[in-house]
Amino acid sequence: MKSPQLSDAEWKVMNAVWRLIQDTEEAVTARTVVDALASSTGWAYTTVKTMMDRLVEKGTLEADRSRKTTRYRPCISRSTARGEATRGLLARAFGGAAAPLVHFLVQSEPLNKKDRDTLRSMLAEQEQAADATNLGTDPDREAEDPEEPA
Repeated sequence: MKSPQLSDAEWKVMNAVWRLIQDTEEAVTARTVVDALASSTGWAYTTVKTMMDRLVEKGTLEADRSRKTTRYRPCISRSTARGEATRGLLARAFGGAAAPLVHFLVQSEPLNKKDRDTLRSMLAEQEQAADATNLGTDPDREAEDPEEPA
């Protein structure tokens, strides 16, 4: 399921929901989300409740209204939402190509040693996975066009 595009404010709400769910593994109320966001946003209860209800309409949250207080649970994982947001950014700003995005990030945000090591490790893992998938093929060799004479 493709997740809907989230606004900056909706990301703040969803990050709070994911964090609270991770800590308690229980559905959350609008009040617990307001309390979690109080120091960083100062948003009123009605603001957060309205955003959460809109997130229900978008299919990002589900609401259990069987009790006196509505309880919310995410319908999508943080990883899924991040993936969709990243793919959207990649398509809109970088023509769908990952290398220009990575280049931009590396050029615009200095990486500390730990981040550089993590990036190297991730690239090495991807290279190994690609090598395992392409056993017996030469990825640098262009495929021969069957219509072209040799």
